Amino acid sequence: MVGSIVRKYVEQAEIYRHNFRELYRRGEYPKACESLWGAIVSLINALSILKIRKPLTSHQEIKNFIKEIAVELNDKELYKLFKHSEKLHANFYHQFFDQDDYLVYIDDGLKLIDKLKSIMDYIKRK
Repeated sequence: MVGSIVRKYVEQAEIYRHNFRELYRRGEYPKACESLWGAIVSLINALSILKIRKPLTSHQEIKNFIKEIAVELNDKELYKLFKHSEKLHANFYHQFFDQDDYLVYIDDGLKLIDKLKSIMDYIKRK
């Protein structure tokens, strides 16, 4: 049961990531950022299923969960990447990024995705 729910979130993350690449290629940067945020949240929910057996239902729960994981793993970068990635979501609504901001925050969002996948692999091996 847990494995199928985790798979659902991971597959959803891949769809969002594909959408991100398409939107970015077309120059639709605010929408691309929101799709990247969707991929990140989907992976965080997959991780929460693995760790606490339930999805997270609010932004505050997501933030607190990532903070707890960062402390547990002694990984300051995890929380920093999450905080930067939150701006991807906010930018969709307020569009405050300039071109350089897109490069920085998208790069951090992609790093966060890689880090979340590594953490999930680590937990599965435990």
